[in-house]
Amino acid sequence: MKIGAVIRRAKSKGLPFGWFCLAFFCLFYCIQNHNHRFGMADFRVYYSAAQNLLNNKPIYNQAFGQASGLYKYSPVALLAFIPFAVLPYFLAATLYFALLAAFIFMAIKKAQSFADRLEPGAKASAVFPYLLLLIGGAHFYRELHLGNINSILLFFAMLAMELLKRGKNTSPGILLGIIVLFKPHFAIVLAVLLIFKRFKPFTLSIVTIVFGALAPGLYFGFKGDFLVHRQWLLTMVGHNAPDELLKAPNTLQHVVSLFVHNGFPGMNALVTLVAMAVIYCMILFLKKAYPSNFGGNDFSLPYYLCIAVIPVVTLTDTEHFLLAVPVIAYLIANFNRQALGLKLLIVLACILYGGNWFDVWGRTLSDAIERAGVLGIATALIIALALFKWVNRREKIVGAL
Repeated sequence: MKIGAVIRRAKSKGLPFGWFCLAFFCLFYCIQNHNHRFGMADFRVYYSAAQNLLNNKPIYNQAFGQASGLYKYSPVALLAFIPFAVLPYFLAATLYFALLAAFIFMAIKKAQSFADRLEPGAKASAVFPYLLLLIGGAHFYRELHLGNINSILLFFAMLAMELLKRGKNTSPGILLGIIVLFKPHFAIVLAVLLIFKRFKPFTLSIVTIVFGALAPGLYFGFKGDFLVHRQWLLTMVGHNAPDELLKAPNTLQHVVSLFVHNGFPGMNALVTLVAMAVIYCMILFLKKAYPSNFGGNDFSLPYYLCIAVIPVVTLTDTEHFLLAVPVIAYLIANFNRQALGLKLLIVLACILYGGNWFDVWGRTLSDAIERAGVLGIATALIIALALFKWVNRREKIVGAL
């Protein structure tokens, strides 16, 4: 085989971007360690909670790290971190860092694939994945710095959508159920399955969640399982308390709190439910008003819009905003063919979304941008622009994923 053909094949497989990511993430890893910033605070919480589980110690209401340092995921989700917990912390953190880096790369490539197939006439561009990495860079940086799990869950959510598009039911249903067990926020997307009458994967997701809730009983016993889930729910309630709004200026709840002083019990959940009810009604309206845009019962964009809105309607940290990457990929696809006004709005939204680098602007200005809720506004604008672009399409949709 000729060298030129090998190079062209490598480019078509995304290898140059892969090598770039490998070099970039290795450099970032070295810089983090050199600057003594390789703490991975979130991963330390998972690691320490898993060690407590192995040593029959409490896993909830324990301060394992910075800020609250509380383990907030379901008991069964902790099983994924047990292989790391038996290793020395530095080795475990290094392996987890490499895992996150790999999933960030794969998530970007899947987002590119989604955008290329959903947007008519889109052609794969060698620059495209680099743009996604740049736009989402601040959030990928924080994901790696903290050692969270959002990029992994995003990838598997995208994989589930790909399987759904292929007509599969079992594997995507189980995948979505597992994702919800890790972060209940993802339950938001399950209603999309009902809207588009994908009852089998929805049912399997519910069955998986129920099984995941009961499975720890094999270890804790029935009573212990009940108590540990009660502790988890109390931890989640505390995390979503009204005073936590001050720490989440990018959320819809924070906006509501400006008009409802100090909030009220259950306000955060109520705001989320109302917001999602509005979004689901909008999806139903679009499904009826623009049936041609759902070629082959394609609901990938509404699915990703619901994922992107998660950090806007729930109380989370800023790294969760990387969940908007698939929507951003769709938004910037065929950028040159968009109207000038839409181009300017897309550029503005992307700058506001990914431009808050405290290393560039300094801590004072960066904190001011954060407190102003710019990230939440930018994400809402991205979602609105993606909907506008999608509604105003005239060509037949190519099946996404």
